[in-house]
Amino acid sequence: MWSLLVAAILGASFGFSPVAPLVLLTAAAIPLLFWRFPRACLYTLVASVCLFEAYPLVQPDSLTDRVPIFWNINTIVQTYAHSDFHGIPLNLLEILLLTAGFFSMVQAVYMRRVKVAVGPLAAVISFFTAFVLLGWVNGLSTGGDFNFSLLEIRPPLYFLFAYLMMTNLGRDEAARRVIVHLLIGCIAFKAVLYTYRLYGTMHGVIPDQGVGSHEEVFFFNAFFMLLLSLGLTGAQPRLRKAMWLLLPVIVTAHLACNRRSGVAELIIALPVLMVLGYFAIPSRRKVIGIVGVIMSIILSIYYPLYRNKSGMWAQPAQAIKSAFEPDARDASSDAYRNGENQNLMATIKSAPVQGFGFGKRMIVVADLSYAANLWEFWDRLPHNTLLWVWMRTGTIGFFAFWLMISAILIHGCHCLRDALGPKEQSMAMFIISIVVMWLVAGAFDMGFTQVRPVLLSGFAAGLLGSLARRNPDQEPAPSNGKRLATTARTL
Repeated sequence: MWSLLVAAILGASFGFSPVAPLVLLTAAAIPLLFWRFPRACLYTLVASVCLFEAYPLVQPDSLTDRVPIFWNINTIVQTYAHSDFHGIPLNLLEILLLTAGFFSMVQAVYMRRVKVAVGPLAAVISFFTAFVLLGWVNGLSTGGDFNFSLLEIRPPLYFLFAYLMMTNLGRDEAARRVIVHLLIGCIAFKAVLYTYRLYGTMHGVIPDQGVGSHEEVFFFNAFFMLLLSLGLTGAQPRLRKAMWLLLPVIVTAHLACNRRSGVAELIIALPVLMVLGYFAIPSRRKVIGIVGVIMSIILSIYYPLYRNKSGMWAQPAQAIKSAFEPDARDASSDAYRNGENQNLMATIKSAPVQGFGFGKRMIVVADLSYAANLWEFWDRLPHNTLLWVWMRTGTIGFFAFWLMISAILIHGCHCLRDALGPKEQSMAMFIISIVVMWLVAGAFDMGFTQVRPVLLSGFAAGLLGSLARRNPDQEPAPSNGKRLATTARTL
């Protein structure tokens, strides 16, 4: 596969390109790296998910969005080799996955260690994935577009692959430590980049669509959730100090993205995290109560003070206010999304059991074609991707989706209840908050069709299987001469 990729790029390039030796060296080094260090692929993908946008941005200081990890190979060749190439219907991410999978299998056979860990959630995730594939067949057999159907089914399939990759390669504490540091480092780098873009490139003026990709707020929120999870459990104080130092730039970059969905994710995930910690960690209830009171006081002062103001620091208050008193921009956005929901429900009713299938345009009862210049897929990829799942896979497939989500959340609660120590507790809380935020993003901002949030959520689900847990019927081991407070309370 790598040979085909290299041949395609070099063949499409006119004359001798100075990039050719670099491409050849990279293509030769990646398989060797994956053979010698199988986890290198996992770490590469985790870092890529946090760093690189799925699509290029029209910005004068573009950097991470020019790295084509999520681009189709044809697009890469067309962009960088200036050739009308259409030979490989894969993206670079998929080639990395195929390469890693191939060398993992060869190495397992060579070392006589053919053993694949599936983890406790593989059955429910595979069950939902089966309905995605049925929806794909259904869509193609009833007139769906093949190329667009591939675009649609990729994110659900990525979720399963990310889960299995993390389950097999991220099983021990050392791997979790590397992954956590990668998340923090890459998200912080992105925050610095966006802060520079705001104040250096745009001179402090936030455009209507923000300074970066829409899904970026999901990762900044993940930083908040990880910091809060570590703080509520008291785990890793040195890491927390570093995160507190990075927090101002994370907040600035988050506000610079100007996304209401990001505020909605926090509003829903924060109380969930506080309630989980309160019931699951009795020894930290006083701390959690104090934090909850402080947050309530800050919100009660902040919202009345900023609800009628403008500017970057008033954005969270404006996002809350827009749910009750939307301004002209937010009212227009709400009207558009309501029209999408009408089209979704009409399409769902046309095939309620088997689903409408992938690759087809929705039934249009609310004409939104005026947005076609801004969003090419206005009648195929809506904002509310919860209803999109229902439309594409049918009622039974939608039930399988909620079965998968429920299983992840329940298993996460069990891991939190039975965790061996603060590190495991903080990871369980963090993973649950990621899934909750993913649900919110799916309902408001295409979270189930955006590759990066899907992959991060799949990695998070895979991490659950690696958390060390004690038997809930046994007493916890003593620590420093004192018994640890019991965590076996039912959530």
